[in-house]
Amino acid sequence: MEHRLALIIANPASRDGTLAVDWGENEDRIGAVLAKQGGADFKVETQTLWTRIESPGANLIREALITQSNKGKPFTDLIIAGGDGTVAEAMQGLFEEPASPFSLAPKLLQATSGLKIAIVPSGRGNDFFKSVSNDRFSSFEGKRRRAFELLQSGRYRNTDLLWCSWSSGGRILVNVASFGFPGLVVERVKDRAGWIGRSAIGKSAWAYIAQTATSFFD
Repeated sequence: MEHRLALIIANPASRDGTLAVDWGENEDRIGAVLAKQGGADFKVETQTLWTRIESPGANLIREALITQSNKGKPFTDLIIAGGDGTVAEAMQGLFEEPASPFSLAPKLLQATSGLKIAIVPSGRGNDFFKSVSNDRFSSFEGKRRRAFELLQSGRYRNTDLLWCSWSSGGRILVNVASFGFPGLVVERVKDRAGWIGRSAIGKSAWAYIAQTATSFFD
């Protein structure tokens, strides 16, 4: 019997906290779908780590991977349940701190050898998942169904990462690199007060489009 040990990194703030509320069902579903990769010969265990403001994911993942590897039973899968920010933060945890693909420590190299990574899109944009799944136009629930279909299929693909360095450190880039103007747009969407800001429209793609347009004239 093949034994799979999956580390799940989840963002409790995703989808305005609904991911955390329904997490028991989500975790069970991830384990059940992983088990279907090998039928009756698969035994799957899952361990969930929640991101926090003071520890958004990289250190949690790095420590968990090394600790489990030192026990002689390294994680076989890393499941990222969150949006693009959670995906980006999780990738940092696969490398040293400060992140550098050129200084991977032996312990971390051993802990990540053969590790399979999957995404359960749980954010607002989920742009990286759209890119790797070729599913850019379906609804949120449609993307979730697609994610579980891909996870059950057991088909994985390689993807490139970008390393960006500066004088005080560096960072692994997964999907896009931006600074300045995009950050202003995100800040304005999140700071929007009133019932519009709290509504689904105020948190939708339309809100980002509107703030992008208005920010050009400020």
